[in-house]
Amino acid sequence: MKKFLMAVLAGMMLVGCGQKKTEEPTEAPAEPTAEPTAETAAEPAENAGALLGGWTVNTEYNSIMADGDVARFKQALEGLTGVGYTPVTVLATQVVNGTNYAYLATGTTVTAQPVDGWYVVVVNEKSVGEISLVNIKQIDVADIHTQDNADGAALGGWTVADTGAAGMLAGEDTMIAFEAAAEKLLGVTLNPITVLGTQVVNGTNYAVLSLGKTSTEKPELSLYVTKYHAGTDGTVDEVENAVFDLAYYVTPEE
Repeated sequence: MKKFLMAVLAGMMLVGCGQKKTEEPTEAPAEPTAEPTAETAAEPAENAGALLGGWTVNTEYNSIMADGDVARFKQALEGLTGVGYTPVTVLATQVVNGTNYAYLATGTTVTAQPVDGWYVVVVNEKSVGEISLVNIKQIDVADIHTQDNADGAALGGWTVADTGAAGMLAGEDTMIAFEAAAEKLLGVTLNPITVLGTQVVNGTNYAVLSLGKTSTEKPELSLYVTKYHAGTDGTVDEVENAVFDLAYYVTPEE
């Protein structure tokens, strides 16, 4: 009898186990909703060109350039003859096929009678060590292109000024005159980068390249060319301020 009961109980357990198994869902679990991975999320932004085409103005001008900026400049211009170039500062950067760097540089012709000049030198760095020269364009201090004056303004008697240090104009008198001129300008705060040129006319006319920030609800940063006259008695007048036409200087000649 005991054997019969044990056999019945064993059979009931087997039936119970079979019922439990058939109650569980047999279909595969649903696929999770697809979320963009790091790779797929990057593609639309890159294809849309969200970060391409625009130049970003450098907001920090130091008297001593970073070693990496100097090394990049020298590698790009290695082997170039005719003019000896010296980088002063990075004016702006642009994300395009790597990164473009727009340098403000001085240049001296390698001739019997050397001639000094200011230049905008554009260098591209695709990756570390993969560096190339994109464009070099001289800033004619008698014909500086601004957004207000795309064709420049040809004036006689202008000479290339001493570079000084980025962020601090060479000479105390020059700095004082600039500060006096900047105070006369409403709506923008200027920080000098360098004096591009001077002209001796009953005192001295100055053309100064500066970084400016507008005094608006949403301040905008731009490069400016500030021209003014400093009289022999220390007075400052005839102040003009216009946005530096960086696009002209970074665009290669056709």
